[in-house]
Amino acid sequence: MTSAPRRAFGSLRRLLPGPPPPASRRQLYNPAPELGEGSIREGSSWEQWEAIESRLPADDRDCRSAMDVGCANGFFTLRLAGAGFAALGVEQNPDSVRAANEAVEAGGATGVAFMRREMTPRTIAGLPAVDVVVFKSVMQQWAVNFGWEPATEMLRTLWGKAGLCLFFEIGESLSCKPEYAAAMPNMGDSADANRQFVHGMLSDLPGAEEIECLGYYPTEYRNESRHLFAVRRGS
Repeated sequence: MTSAPRRAFGSLRRLLPGPPPPASRRQLYNPAPELGEGSIREGSSWEQWEAIESRLPADDRDCRSAMDVGCANGFFTLRLAGAGFAALGVEQNPDSVRAANEAVEAGGATGVAFMRREMTPRTIAGLPAVDVVVFKSVMQQWAVNFGWEPATEMLRTLWGKAGLCLFFEIGESLSCKPEYAAAMPNMGDSADANRQFVHGMLSDLPGAEEIECLGYYPTEYRNESRHLFAVRRGS
């Protein structure tokens, strides 16, 4: 990535000034070790990061780029920055973006920025192209908001932003909340059937050469587990 995109990322860091809510009044989705705060997906987030980190593409360039869409309070975005990526987190919830920026200040992270932006079938096209995209636990909400077919087309657009690979997780119909299950196709009556459904959906992405299931992880705050996938482009 050139210096211009890096400067553009840096200009996005302070979108939401003002004091954060007291820690006792907020519930973070992912861990925030920089803030000394826990979360509702404490253990599984670290396990998923270990799986993602082990599959990140090797590259000799001085600067690689990554984007975390639906980044919540920025756990994975900050881990990507720590791994040497110029990392952008995209999130629509203002409290989550505020917490993510707090974590940047508290931890002294560099090469990372957060942008508050609502993703719709129109706005998703404006996201930048990067090497790596992380997209976790958001598509089921897109299905509720826009319908399954538009959500699938949004996923294809997002995949088009990933130059090397995509890390993907979706709420699966076997165990997700009823309003999510009603907005998605029936993925089957077992965890393995759900895995095969998602694998097949990702196989339909144009240019996807390798789809790997990295594991089956609990959400911890509900009786629900989800598969995490890595999707890689052909060389």
